Amino acid sequence: MSLGRLLNKYLLTTLGLQLVRRAEWADLKQAASQKKAVAKRLSRLEESFSQLQRSFTNLRRSVRVRIHRVGCGQESFLQLARLLSPHATVGHSKMRFGAEHDGGYVMLDDLEGIEAAFSFGVGPDCSWDLELAERGIRTYQFDHTVDRAPVIHPNLSFFKRKIVSAPDEDGETIGGLLDRYGSNADANLLLKMDIEGDEWQVLEHAERRHLRKFAQIVCEFHGFDQAIREEWRDQSKRVLQKLAADFEVVHVHGNNAAPFVSIGNVPFPRILEVTFANRQRYQFVGCEELFPTSLDRSNICDRADLFLGRFKF
Repeated sequence: MSLGRLLNKYLLTTLGLQLVRRAEWADLKQAASQKKAVAKRLSRLEESFSQLQRSFTNLRRSVRVRIHRVGCGQESFLQLARLLSPHATVGHSKMRFGAEHDGGYVMLDDLEGIEAAFSFGVGPDCSWDLELAERGIRTYQFDHTVDRAPVIHPNLSFFKRKIVSAPDEDGETIGGLLDRYGSNADANLLLKMDIEGDEWQVLEHAERRHLRKFAQIVCEFHGFDQAIREEWRDQSKRVLQKLAADFEVVHVHGNNAAPFVSIGNVPFPRILEVTFANRQRYQFVGCEELFPTSLDRSNICDRADLFLGRFKF
């Protein structure tokens, strides 16, 4: 047995030491370095795993809170949904104005005494505007997202302006426009509003005395997937209660560009087209109509329309 092995066996091992050859020393250093690198990698993996565990735990808590809030908002949401239940109009039928699919809206077939119409949100389609213009109704168009109206007609006036809730240099309010282009009488104007979610704020700040100027209002309401938020529900209730003071809902249609959402287990269209009729001009009775009706068309023509039934809550 070599001297080195004897020393290792009988002396140095008891002291926690060991003699190695110079050639072996480089191998031991490399092995130690690799072991240290592996240990670092394991430490990083453990930390990453811990972060994933924490993230997953937070996600589960978030989902539980979200589900809890949705469930608790059911009755609140039903109160909101009931403000959109449709009624029938005594002595008046309905017809479709505008395009066969997206851009067309169902309204009461009554244009008698209508002095002007306002179209908020034009985009590439102005078929609703054009049909009224061809029936001799002066129609004012407003859309800040396009440079010009897609169709020219003597009874159409286009303005590259945004509809806003408060007066500013870049936008127009409902009150300001009615003071400029409206009339002194009530219930002799028409309004179509499709302004991609801004309708809630615009209508909330509009005065009832201005809204009463309209015989009918057709509005595309967006964002019902936000109804899990209490502040959103509160704002939408304020808007719909204001409208309900002077108008009745006479038609609803779910825009199938977006699917149903479930709020507190209540299925509801994410985007809803609603036609309101002025109480000063019309009388109303209960409605057993099923929606969509024979006048309705899907907004996206290759998708099935959204079935709403009687839309009572």
